[in-house]
Amino acid sequence: MWDEPLARGGVERLEAAFTGGLDTDLDFVRGFNDAVVAELRAHGQVRGEDSGKTRLVLTVRGRSSGSPRAVPTSYLVVDGRLLVVASRGGSDEHPQWYRNLLATPEVGVELNGRAFDAVARPTEGADRDALFQAIAAAAPHFARYQRRTARALPVVELLGARLTAEELAAGLRTA
Repeated sequence: MWDEPLARGGVERLEAAFTGGLDTDLDFVRGFNDAVVAELRAHGQVRGEDSGKTRLVLTVRGRSSGSPRAVPTSYLVVDGRLLVVASRGGSDEHPQWYRNLLATPEVGVELNGRAFDAVARPTEGADRDALFQAIAAAAPHFARYQRRTARALPVVELLGARLTAEELAAGLRTA
């Protein structure tokens, strides 16, 4: 496995690439994502400095190719709902996986050693705002990403998620 992306500074390099600090090196981004997906599939988490963060593997269909694309992303459970944020590190552009799920909302999810199908639904209006507020309070890096861009970071609910009692109990509440 290619370990460079997971080495010290890999996450910072990825964020810098997305927010204009570096030219976006697509080979690095793909390598980073592939390494994280491999870690999640092998160990259920990312080892090292990036450990402890809640991550899942989201598989979307490419808009043009129709090919499956597995991407790692952070998740949170809020009010019993499984959510992902299309932050791209605070870039002014949506991540490709978000654009892909808008075209084909049926997705695959790998979470804590389980795999299931879900339907991705972007939240809207007051619902999105309340969810994002809870997410940003629990994971301040999302608030930092939001400050970097004028676009509202999409909060996507993964409908049909089968969460365990432990995952539900560890979740956040908006009220």
